[in-house]
Amino acid sequence: KKLLEFTNNAYRSRLFVSYILNTTTSISFLWRTFKGFLSENTVKKINFCDGSTAKQLFDHTHPSQVERKFGGQLPDIAKDFFPFK
Repeated sequence: KKLLEFTNNAYRSRLFVSYILNTTTSISFLWRTFKGFLSENTVKKINFCDGSTAKQLFDHTHPSQVERKFGGQLPDIAKDFFPFK
């Protein structure tokens, strides 16, 4: 809890919004557990989206910046993205 309080205070106002797509159930479970320790403002900034497209994502970014597999217009990046090319 102290670590979460520190990061919440030290990095306040750094994140505008975050969209997390296609998560596993274990990650969703961990989020439900940890969000109780975060401020309400921080919780509102983190959005978990079921399905392959987050409609609200396009309120903050242009479809040309999002891969097709997530509902955008950018060609999909190859599966083996590491090591970086």
